[in-house]
Amino acid sequence: MINPNEFVQLKAFARQDGTFLGLMWIASFACYVGEFHYSPLGMLAMILAVISPFFLVMCLKKFRDNVRGGEISFRRAFWYCLFCFFYASLLFALSQYVYFAFIDNGFLVQQYNTMMSTPEAKQLMNLYKVANEMEDGISAFARLTAIEKALNFLTMNITIGIVLSFPIAAIMKSKVKLNNNQE
Repeated sequence: MINPNEFVQLKAFARQDGTFLGLMWIASFACYVGEFHYSPLGMLAMILAVISPFFLVMCLKKFRDNVRGGEISFRRAFWYCLFCFFYASLLFALSQYVYFAFIDNGFLVQQYNTMMSTPEAKQLMNLYKVANEMEDGISAFARLTAIEKALNFLTMNITIGIVLSFPIAAIMKSKVKLNNNQE
């Protein structure tokens, strides 16, 4: 059972590490948007997105080893991950709102339409018979307000965070106390 002081401590560390995770997601999204101007940024966006769960594993390991003395239960590790994803998702949703409300001005939708109008994309969509679905999806995305887009990303990221918290907590739980006798 987690006592109230330990829970406050867990949330404080999760808030701090979740902030860094959220900043990583913001950088990934900025690179994603920037790839339309400079294509190598797309690879950086993908790398940042893929390594973010591993970053959280490193943060949890640091919390487990340095704060908890090497011991952490599955439940405590799960809550730490869940809170990290929650705080990161809030920060990312806020940045998404700012981007879509004040910066985007239809840029992403325009880029998606441009990409879908290339002969290669049309051929591929016709091959898989998804041309109408893609057009409908882009149109639906264009109709969303900035807050709706941000809330959709928030919901998606929290859901992904819940799913990823289970394996991360299972891998990182430990009943072994570290021997930190420094004399």
